[in-house]
Amino acid sequence: MSIKILKPGICTTIQDLGRTGYRSLGISPGGAMDFFAASIANYLAGNDATIYLIVNLQKNLVLRPIAAIFVLCVTFQNLL
Repeated sequence: MSIKILKPGICTTIQDLGRTGYRSLGISPGGAMDFFAASIANYLAGNDATIYLIVNLQKNLVLRPIAAIFVLCVTFQNLL
């Protein structure tokens, strides 16, 4: 599966669940801000939990599927 990003929108990033075990080297774990939503989205898409995600905090993200079969999972959190 692959996609083409036609319009990235505002605040669009590619995130994974972060890297643990490197804090002693001064590297923060980073990763998706909502660990639970990222894990659920990967589960619903049939992916391993460690696969990266496209995270969009604002609207205007435009994607085009390149493959015949494409799975899109949308999770939502009210930030207000």
